[in-house]
Amino acid sequence: MKDYNTLVKKFWAGDVTETEKLRLYKMVMQQEENARVSSDATDHKAEEEVAPLTLEESQHILEALHRNIQPVDIYKKSTSRTKVWKLLGTITAAAAVILLVIWANRQTWQHAATKPAQQGITAAVKTISNPHQQVMTVRLDDSSQVNIYPGGSISYPVAFLTGQQRVVQLTGKANFKVQHNARKPFQVIAMQIKTTDIGTEFCIDAQQSSLVKIHLKEGSVKVESLQNSHLSVNKLLEHPGEELSINFGTREVKLASPVATAAASATAAMASTHATPAKTKLSFHKTPLSEVFTRLAHREQVKIRFNKAVVNGLTFTGNIEPGDSLENTLDILCSLNGLSFIKTEQGIEITGSK
Repeated sequence: MKDYNTLVKKFWAGDVTETEKLRLYKMVMQQEENARVSSDATDHKAEEEVAPLTLEESQHILEALHRNIQPVDIYKKSTSRTKVWKLLGTITAAAAVILLVIWANRQTWQHAATKPAQQGITAAVKTISNPHQQVMTVRLDDSSQVNIYPGGSISYPVAFLTGQQRVVQLTGKANFKVQHNARKPFQVIAMQIKTTDIGTEFCIDAQQSSLVKIHLKEGSVKVESLQNSHLSVNKLLEHPGEELSINFGTREVKLASPVATAAASATAAMASTHATPAKTKLSFHKTPLSEVFTRLAHREQVKIRFNKAVVNGLTFTGNIEPGDSLENTLDILCSLNGLSFIKTEQGIEITGSK
């Protein structure tokens, strides 16, 4: 390495040849390689002690050499390319570490910020239990009446009337006489089964561990299974006396229908044709939809026009309470039967499918 310092001086003086540039380039690269080995390898004695270049000096010389050396050697190209790839790999690894730290901090912050909000979502629940041997009668905030059988209990949100739905959780057995409100459906959940009232009175028995029974007393109810129940139930009970049994153990769903007598049919027919004064409760049992619209128009003192062919074969079972608005009532009737309605200067016009 006798001419090491000489080549460095000639390089900075601008007197170095292309061949000498390559020799100096290799010497600087070799010096950087030697700096990576352990200190034990530095015991080799050179013929002449030469002060090693600092990192800044080596980098400075390499940059200058890269600008001045002509592309005459394949070795130079491959070595330079290797260093560039090593540098890119180092930068990429460092960037990945930084991104990982930022992501971890962001996840920690989001978890800390979200946790209190999630805890606040849990609504206050009111539970009423019957520890007695007799049936206990409870009147809810919406004036619905619930008869809880011994050992049973119901739970519902404290803010029962503020939500879009009135939902009650049942354990055991209870009879529900619901205060109908078309704008806020009344639902009872027992053992993964949801029962929705359509203006009715019904009884739910969930006293057994894997059996739920829904007994219809008046009006109609819709019975559905929840998504995580592993059962497919979607039934509409329309006839008083019908009882739906759902067995989670055997996965059986049975519907028991009462035997309709001629007298009961005649009574229902007379009730459906009886003129109803305005603003009174309207009750229907499998009544043709054309008659439902006619009686509703009479009660609300409004003209409701419809094409008989559109409503032919359609019926309705349920109650229309005095407090139910005309618009909400029509919306429910049309939704159940795939119809729609529009307001005109002459009144209401019922049309076909939406």
